[in-house]
Amino acid sequence: CDTFKCHKHFLRKPDIGATICRGAKGPRLVPNLQPAPPLPVKTAAAPSFTELARSAESPPPPPLCTDADLGTCCDHQEKCSKFQCPGNTVWKADYQTSYCAGVTCAESDKNTCCEERAPCTQLVCPSGTFQRPNASCAMGKCGEEDKGHCCAQSCTGFMCPAGFANKTDRFHNFCKGPKCHPADDVPSCCDKLASCASFPEEMCPAGTVNRGGSALCAGGKCTDADKARCCGGSCSTFACPASSHIAKTDSAGVCAGFNCTLEKDTKTCCSERASCSSFTCQPGTSNRGNLVKCQGPTCDPSGDLSICCAQPCYTMICPQGNSYKANYLNLLCNGTQCDPEVDVHSCCDKNMACEAFQCPTGTLNRGAAATCASQTCSDADKATCCQGMCSHNYTCPALYVKKADAENIPCTASMCNDRDDQAKCCEMRAQCSTMECGGNIIPSLDRYCAGSECTATDHETCCLTNSTLTDMPTRAPSPCINDTVVSVSDSDYKADSTCRRGLKQHVKCMTTFSYQGKNITGCVDEDGKKPWCAVDTDSGWTESSYQSCKECTQVCTDGWLADDLCLHSYTYNGVKMTGGACIQNSSDHTTPWCFISDDGSEWANCTVCAQEQTHTYVAVALSSGSTSSTTVPTDIVPQTTDEDTKESSTEQLFIVFCVVLLAGALLSLCAVAALSYSRSARNAPSPAAQPLTDEI
Repeated sequence: CDTFKCHKHFLRKPDIGATICRGAKGPRLVPNLQPAPPLPVKTAAAPSFTELARSAESPPPPPLCTDADLGTCCDHQEKCSKFQCPGNTVWKADYQTSYCAGVTCAESDKNTCCEERAPCTQLVCPSGTFQRPNASCAMGKCGEEDKGHCCAQSCTGFMCPAGFANKTDRFHNFCKGPKCHPADDVPSCCDKLASCASFPEEMCPAGTVNRGGSALCAGGKCTDADKARCCGGSCSTFACPASSHIAKTDSAGVCAGFNCTLEKDTKTCCSERASCSSFTCQPGTSNRGNLVKCQGPTCDPSGDLSICCAQPCYTMICPQGNSYKANYLNLLCNGTQCDPEVDVHSCCDKNMACEAFQCPTGTLNRGAAATCASQTCSDADKATCCQGMCSHNYTCPALYVKKADAENIPCTASMCNDRDDQAKCCEMRAQCSTMECGGNIIPSLDRYCAGSECTATDHETCCLTNSTLTDMPTRAPSPCINDTVVSVSDSDYKADSTCRRGLKQHVKCMTTFSYQGKNITGCVDEDGKKPWCAVDTDSGWTESSYQSCKECTQVCTDGWLADDLCLHSYTYNGVKMTGGACIQNSSDHTTPWCFISDDGSEWANCTVCAQEQTHTYVAVALSSGSTSSTTVPTDIVPQTTDEDTKESSTEQLFIVFCVVLLAGALLSLCAVAALSYSRSARNAPSPAAQPLTDEI
């Protein structure tokens, strides 16, 4: 290969003298040549080694190496692109076509392949950016493409992410590009914050604990200024809101500040209690919903039953003086069983006090001691809230007068009545017999003073003068004439007359008449005289002016017995009442009542009575076959048995048999026999039957 000429950018291999081209055959002898003497200056070129060799041989050998032996005899020079430019140098512009001096690039090739990078000061940066100090362009000469490297935003306004803080010298630090980017420039502008675990525990204030690795200091290193960041109150001293939270099982949490607060530390120190809406309640109870919490973070079927479930309010009766709330259908008691004493405030509202009710004139308001039927008072509460007053709502019966302080005496109920209020409101009128008439004037024995005590104003009424005596009957009326009792039959008395005070008027008597200045309805029953009634008062008091009355028993009508003083007939609200009937279901009276005066100014209450029930039985007339009915009181009617029915059928067959076979006299005999048989059959003892009385 020493005869081969390497191409450009190729170098002879180091062992070229021992390398043979691929075209050579056999060993090659190389003459022992001596170095050629120095060539004279400006003379012809000295012959080469080959030429000398050829001149020494005869004849010269043919050439053996060709271009095909380039790779055998020569090595390619390495390009500058393989050279790593050191320091602030960069490849020259022609580094792709430049070659190092040897087969491999060496440090000595630096100047061949590299050049110093041009400083960024050669560029003018765009507005809003700054030249990076000590920065260089990408090549030996700066171009537009170098502005992104040489010009950049300052880290001054860069926002570091959580866990990082701006570097202390951020004013001299720059982002990578013309604009800062959070994803790329954190390392350039920010330092990672130090963990509070490195903050000394003894530096925390008394009563606080170190937050440890869960908190970070303000910078890359913790300082005394980081106390508020690294130290806080302990959750072990925090009281969770009982209605919605419980303390976490891990009480090692640290509050946001030195002192724990509900606003900031509830989530840190407490676990929220689970909602009852996820709880399944037992039948008969209702779920309280998501506003009520279980005891813990999850509901427990056994422990949370009484908390999450309750009985509806509508299953409870509100205590007296209270009534259901308006929305009681949607309300629940406090437990699985309603307790009126405990749940009254949950389910009921206190009824409005009667003091807010406007009572009618003449009645007294019961005040706060009584309540209306609901939270608002209405007309229906009059009976509850108002008391009748003796002075306005009660009329004393005959021979009674209202007490002097009647206007201050309340009745028992909203409407006064005889049973409860007569004794409270009234007192007996004084008898005229207690009055001192003076002189020889005799006081009346059957008259009464106007009040409970006789006064001078009663002199005319009570003291009998000659004119008074002539106006009165001088003797007992019929039927006592000359001490002989005249027999009077029932037909002599009014069939439709009312029984008053146990007396019934004679048929000839006037229903109402005037006697001693008073209107009398019924009979006059004076001491020592037989009861009587007036027939005619216009012709003076003569023997024919009156008739005797008959004792009677009042009739029970519709379960009510009219007062002795009740009128026999009167009209009320357009309805004619007869036979001493009582007025029922009237809005102004609590019990049935009746009028006792014609002008309607006086009335009396009726009393409860028991009507006698009756049954109708049919009797068979043996001679004619016709039937008639009779009414028999229930309490003496025998019970009929199957045996009685059979006997009755036998009796009827026997009667028919007699009618068919016998005639004339035998018919009468048959009837007598049948009647005898019937009586014996009825008198036969039976478990349910009672013997008929002689009255039947």
